[in-house]
Amino acid sequence: MKTVASLALLMFAAVSAFARDYSFAVKVVGHGKPVILIPGLTCTGDVWDGTVAKLKDKYECHILTLPGFGKQPPIDGPYLSHVRDDIIAYVKDKKLDHPMVIGHSLGGFMVFYLGVAEPKLFGKMVSVDGLPFLAVIFNPKATAESMKPMAEMIAKQMTSSKPEAFQASIKSNLVQEITEPKNVDAMDAFCKDSNPADVAEAMKEMLVTDLRGEVSKIQSPILLIAAGQWAKTDAQKKSLNEIYSSQIQTIPNAKLEVAWTARHFVMLDDPAFFYKAVEDFLGS
Repeated sequence: MKTVASLALLMFAAVSAFARDYSFAVKVVGHGKPVILIPGLTCTGDVWDGTVAKLKDKYECHILTLPGFGKQPPIDGPYLSHVRDDIIAYVKDKKLDHPMVIGHSLGGFMVFYLGVAEPKLFGKMVSVDGLPFLAVIFNPKATAESMKPMAEMIAKQMTSSKPEAFQASIKSNLVQEITEPKNVDAMDAFCKDSNPADVAEAMKEMLVTDLRGEVSKIQSPILLIAAGQWAKTDAQKKSLNEIYSSQIQTIPNAKLEVAWTARHFVMLDDPAFFYKAVEDFLGS
């Protein structure tokens, strides 16, 4: 009896060694080459519903919802490196063969973060209005060090707000980032339950993390899709091109496409442009 019990314990330990809890939730849809889809700040994987509908007949879509976003349980401590390492572990645990990655906003930043950390692990990668260093959008002369006071202030405001004020700020941001009110309402329904502490930590870390000096390590082909609706004049369009192009210029195989009619949620604002750009890139 003792031998049987010991054997059972050993078997349990072996299973536990291979089992792993990830900080994010995953939904797998479709069949074919694997594609990992990473949403942006406060968003759930539902933001990719239209994209998945387009890709699922050719690709196996692994749709993530990151910790603390929507109703996904939050995490403590450093946020971005935790998520990055969990995604890398997921790819290795599931033995995904050079999965392609599509990320929006924070997820777009994560595309570069993953590519720098594991240059040989991933296939083609698409960043949707996410950059190696977000802060230059607000201040072209920004550095990781100079952004620390602002990042701390923004994080403190988020975590000290009353729940209704925090939810209102999410809705306000979505109104600025999505053109159609129906899409704003749809995203708000998924985003409003996000955890303020995780949202604040993720935003703070992204504002003070500058990957521009490291992206040259990335070996995957990269497509950066920029939201260009704010650029109305020729001078503004030139400035947008320079800001985005400068951040990917050291990546060996990278290209920029601008959706001139879209706000930040390009896949919702100009889906025809977005789907064509992504399908052409992944299939080329």
